[in-house]
Amino acid sequence: HCVRRSPQWLDCQAIILSTPSIYLKQRFSKGVFFVARAFANLSPHFRLPIEGNYTAEYSNDPNVVQAYRNDPLVHDRWPASTSAMFLELGALLRNTKINLPCPVLVQHGEADIITSIQHVQKWVSQQLIGDITFKSWPGRFHELHNDYGNEEIFRFLLVMIMAMKKSFVSY
Repeated sequence: HCVRRSPQWLDCQAIILSTPSIYLKQRFSKGVFFVARAFANLSPHFRLPIEGNYTAEYSNDPNVVQAYRNDPLVHDRWPASTSAMFLELGALLRNTKINLPCPVLVQHGEADIITSIQHVQKWVSQQLIGDITFKSWPGRFHELHNDYGNEEIFRFLLVMIMAMKKSFVSY
């Protein structure tokens, strides 16, 4: 939103990014990007395969992993248009300095095997401009809200939201 539209006005007063999928550990080649883009234009609803939806890559809680495996709405294919959009936005975000007009919290699990915490930390320090806080969570996976001990994460988020609220503007 802040990259493609004017960052002067947002319809929110704070942003919380949880393990942003900007730098996937499994990097996609230019060929994969080209194929995704081609299918997005030729057949946007064609489903491209993705990996990880049935594995323990998202959460350290085996009950959550099993729930994913049992959920008929969780699948291993995304529409080509969605896949291409995510690849394009990732590239755009990686290469654009973003001046954010509101407080931002970026949090990331240190045990995340989907996105690279080192690359995300570098992105936060080099590409984001503004009131930015970075929080890393030791032993946590990609979906922080679904990990064991998520109560600690929710308490931290509540404290951060209350701190951010001090800068909120009434309309």
